[in-house]
Parts: sequence; C-alpha cells; structure tokens
Amino acid sequence: MHRRTVLFGTSVAVSALLAGCASEDGDETDDDTEVGADDGEETETDDTNGDDDANGDGGNGDDDSGEDEEADENGDDETDEDETDDLEERIEEGPPIEGLALEEHELVEDDLSASVEGVVVNESGEDVRSVRVGIVFYDADGERIDDATPSTSELADEEEWAFSAMTLEEGIASYAIGIVEAEPVERTPL
Repeated sequence: MHRRTVLFGTSVAVSALLAGCASEDGDETDDDTEVGADDGEETETDDTNGDDDANGDGGNGDDDSGEDEEADENGDDETDEDETDDLEERIEEGPPIEGLALEEHELVEDDLSASVEGVVVNESGEDVRSVRVGIVFYDADGERIDDATPSTSELADEEEWAFSAMTLEEGIASYAIGIVEAEPVERTPL
C-alpha cells in the first residue's frame, strides 16, 4: 500500500514539473486560465481587456438574444406556411428532370392513418440521386392538413422506386403529389 502512495505522489510531482516546463518561461499560462497558488489547479479568469464578453460577441454589451427568440417565435409559423406554399408550387412545376415520372399513386386509409403509396420510374437515360416526392394532404374544404416528402438517395436509369408516405391526421379528402427534387449523378470516368 505504501508503495502505491509513493508511486502516485511521484507521478503527480513529475506531471506538475513537466507542465511547468511546457510554457515558454515556466511562469506564464493561457490568457483564459491561471494556476492557483495553493494546489496547481487551473481556474477560469475574467478577460479584462474587453475582447470577449459573456455572449462572445466582442464585448459590445448588446444582448439581443430576446430579439432572436421573438424572431424565431414569430417566424416559425410564417416559415411553415412558406415551406408548404413552396412545396405546393414545386409540385405544380413538375419533375425537375425530364423522364422522371409518377407511374401510379393512391390514397390508402385505415382506422388510424392515411397514406399515399406510389411508384416513381426513372426513364431519363441517366442515374439520379436525392429523388424526393412531395405530398400535401387536404381536408374536404380544401384546407391543408399535413404534408410529407418521402425520398430515396439514388435511382438508377430504368429503375422503379415504390414509396409510401403516412399521415396520422384525420379527415383526408384529397392530396396533391409530384416529384419535387432530383439531381443527376455525375460519374467520373476511370
């Protein structure tokens, strides 16, 4: 037991000695830390030259975090509406790559949910990636209830992709659907 104490004490002393040798002249430390006089423990200190304040914004003293929270709170609903409007517009525009097509799709309902199941076919003559289908669900009054965007990472030329997108919302009467995103796969010759 005594041998372990001696070994531990020796390793602590060697570590402290090496740590002191690591700085340029042995007495200096980082600007943000100082060595405690009693136990060699590093502690955080205040930066008195005004380079950074608690917000990390250079010490100008302005606290605009409340403004950001208000903007986020006020902007969320607007952003959701914009994204939905954007999704509806992208559905109306048609596929981004000629030759991608929705072969079939249908609304399938059960007691707990509704889903749209369909098939996308790639007849573009090239492999595509990031294929995304946009679906907007509507109630009987034509009001948007929910949306979904199933996707696949890659769809080779002449391949089909079967997808399904579910919603737990009730009262689905209709939906709009379209291919809203796809990118050609760029292959490099060997």
